[in-house]
Amino acid sequence: MGIDVTVNREVKFNDAHEHRVITGVHLNPKKSKVGRNPCLNIFSIYTRTKQGDLRRDGNPLIYALKSLNGFTISKSELHAFKPTFSAIVDKTLLGLPFASVLTMPSSSALAEQFGRRIARKLCGNMVSNAFCKRTATEILAEYRQRHVVPKTRHKSDVNRVLAELNKVPPNTLFSMKLVENNIREYFRPLKLNPVCDLRLIMKGPVLLVDDLLSTGTTLLNAREELERVDIQCHSAICLLSDL
Repeated sequence: MGIDVTVNREVKFNDAHEHRVITGVHLNPKKSKVGRNPCLNIFSIYTRTKQGDLRRDGNPLIYALKSLNGFTISKSELHAFKPTFSAIVDKTLLGLPFASVLTMPSSSALAEQFGRRIARKLCGNMVSNAFCKRTATEILAEYRQRHVVPKTRHKSDVNRVLAELNKVPPNTLFSMKLVENNIREYFRPLKLNPVCDLRLIMKGPVLLVDDLLSTGTTLLNAREELERVDIQCHSAICLLSDL
């Protein structure tokens, strides 16, 4: 079970193949581990793949769900995903006790909508404002504070990002999407939101939620922020996997 993309950039569900996005229950969720001491366990409901279309990697589905880059998906096509989506979510959450579901900040509502579905399945507490994006000034200050020493092969790319951050208005919100995957490990895009009531998420295990997994850097950053206030987090769930 996969997706097709028409010449008009319409995304359609196709149960005859597993191209671009693997949606079959028997092959999902995809399990990944990022970080260490301990690893963060990440479960992805659907698996991105370049199978059948080397030009596309499953992103058209995310683009359509977010109404980006001219991609669209109809309500009837969305409904076609519901049986596998529900079955994979149930399969993923079976036996996993989470008291709170925390979504990553995004300009799109998709991560929050996905998080609400997960929270309902868990009968857990949904918190959509636990984190906020750092500004350009905050990114630069945090980078200096950690005394980061990039690997030799990464120095020029990292310095380019730092130079760009120094040029933009200080309060510009940082977007990890503008950073190449190979150097994302050097940046910390998120901080705990000062207006979030931490008491809401101190009552049991925490599950992080995002719409798409790339390198896992943002999720690791979120976990680090929680650990600073003695909140433990070992798991995350994404709608679409990494490649």
